[in-house]
Amino acid sequence: MAAKRRTRKSRKWISRLFFLLLIVAACVLCYFVWDAYFRDKSPKGDDPKPNGSSVETKTDDKKEEEDKTEQTDEKEKVPQYDGDDPNTAPGLTGAITYTGVSNGYLRIRVNIDQYLASGSCNVVLTRGGTQIFSDYANIVSSASTATCEGFDIPMTNLGSGNTQVKITFSSGDRSGSASTEVAL
Repeated sequence: MAAKRRTRKSRKWISRLFFLLLIVAACVLCYFVWDAYFRDKSPKGDDPKPNGSSVETKTDDKKEEEDKTEQTDEKEKVPQYDGDDPNTAPGLTGAITYTGVSNGYLRIRVNIDQYLASGSCNVVLTRGGTQIFSDYANIVSSASTATCEGFDIPMTNLGSGNTQVKITFSSGDRSGSASTEVAL
């Protein structure tokens, strides 16, 4: 029976020693982290270099800052776009940004370069010189441009083959157009 008691006591002694070592290791680790964090920071008023040499360092730092400021001022200025304002042009310009077939519909999207509050878009589809489809949509304004509401044309109305797409957009007394070709 004495042997069983020694085994229990020795197991308790080993577990207590292991726990003590873990606490010591955690304390040492905390010390190194604390030291590394505060090592480079010195309280205000401390002279990092003896014999008043910090005055020279401050002067050198000021010279370096002035040099950096001069370099920053010498950067090349980016010129602003000097082109004409598209909103003051006599006509409208734009582009067909998307034409494709999706879920049984020919989808056509248009972007107009000018800002327009209102107006209309007219799409005309032709194949072999013959008009096969025509429709209208309203113009919708964006932040600095405009767009047509979009055209979703059922493929059952169109058939197949190379088709010319022409969109005419107008607002007030200004108008413009864009065109492309799509294979159906």
